[in-house]
Order: sequence, then structure tokens, then C-alpha cells
Amino acid sequence: MDNLMEQLAQVLRQLRKSAGYSQAELAEKLGVGRTAYVYYETGKALPALPTVRLLMELYQVSADAFLYPERYLAENRQAAEAGEA
Repeated sequence: MDNLMEQLAQVLRQLRKSAGYSQAELAEKLGVGRTAYVYYETGKALPALPTVRLLMELYQVSADAFLYPERYLAENRQAAEAGEA
């Protein structure tokens, strides 16, 4: 489970940074406290399902990004490497 939480935390960080949000801005958009959001990004807590749904809508990604973070990370790595070539 730890690995899954770490991967999910990575996905959340990547999505937030690519969208240009600060942690505080995103926490406000999600209706959670900044500390709660920081816990999501550090793998100390999992976001509730309603929060995941908001994240999906905000970032226009499927649930797979959160359910299978290892796939999302691998796909993004491959896309980044293809862009560098």
C-alpha cells in the first residue's frame, strides 16, 4: 500500500504543478484544508472519493490516473522521453 500511496502522491504533485496551482489554491478549489491536501501529496492520507471526482473534473483525467498511478506515471515518463528525442 505504501508504494501505491507514494505513486498517487507523485501523480497529484505532477498534475498540480502542470496546472500551475499552489497547494493552497488547489485545497481551496477542492474544499479541503491546505494541510489535508499536503497530506495527499506526501502520501500520508488518501483523498475521499468526492475529492477524487473533483480532481478528475479539474484536471480532465480519468479515474485511472488515481486508481492506477503507476500506469499514469509510466505513460507520462514515456511521453516526456518521446518529446526529448
